[in-house]
Amino acid sequence: MDSKTMAPQPVDLNKGMRCIKYLLFSFNFMFMLTGILIIAIGTTILAIYQKYDQFLEDKFYSPATLLIVVGVIIGLVAFFGCCGAAKESTCMIMVFSVFLGIIFILEISAGIAAYVMQDGLRDVLEGRMRTMMSQYSTDSQVAETFDFIQQRLQCCGLESLTDWEGVTVEDEEPDYTQLPSSCCAQYGTGNQTGSCKLLYGNGCLARVEFILSESTVMLASAAFTLALLQLLGVVFACSLGRSIRYQKTWRERRRWELRERLVNSYTPIGQTDPKTTYPVIFMSGSKEADC
Repeated sequence: MDSKTMAPQPVDLNKGMRCIKYLLFSFNFMFMLTGILIIAIGTTILAIYQKYDQFLEDKFYSPATLLIVVGVIIGLVAFFGCCGAAKESTCMIMVFSVFLGIIFILEISAGIAAYVMQDGLRDVLEGRMRTMMSQYSTDSQVAETFDFIQQRLQCCGLESLTDWEGVTVEDEEPDYTQLPSSCCAQYGTGNQTGSCKLLYGNGCLARVEFILSESTVMLASAAFTLALLQLLGVVFACSLGRSIRYQKTWRERRRWELRERLVNSYTPIGQTDPKTTYPVIFMSGSKEADC
């Protein structure tokens, strides 16, 4: 093959590979930002859950915790991907794409787990809250949690304030209906309804469920959205790796053709018949490794 017809190929190839390389650099920068965003989302969801930790089972913390772990891994993988793109290492870029695939699977798993757990959220909350209401007068931590929720969400009881009948703080006047002071919209003294001018009429169950459900939806949506970005990164990484491999193959072929032309055109000084000579030509050059 004539060298003139092959000369333009490395220029076009370099341009294409350089374009993919810059895209991969840009992607890794955004990838690192998404890692920080994932950590922020996971931490925020955990902080929300911890406010209602006595009403939730441990499994509800798993998706948010998994998302934080994925965010940390993303930062390391993004740095690894930048190194692979800078060195034009096929091996490093392929490892990078494998890591992206693993992260993609983890994020999809976190999103699915969040959606699945959302279905049983109300039943878990209702069962836990009803059990803990009976412990209001005996467990100070339970009382503190309920007071915080009722004051913060401006609610009383599960469905309504009547849920507290028979399960509230004991008093010297057993015939008097009692409610926690946190049910009072206008705070008075003591726990009796007589000290309050206005009570919260809405139950807390629906409001707590709404907050946790919205948090779960946000977590799952973030996981699925970022998983699509990881999938895009896999495409970029594989394209760059394929371009680098093709360029290295093309360079080796050029070296071989150049060597063949030198061997075939070699004529020793003073001899005109190349068939009777057997030249040995040694060409030094470092072969590019994949890694």
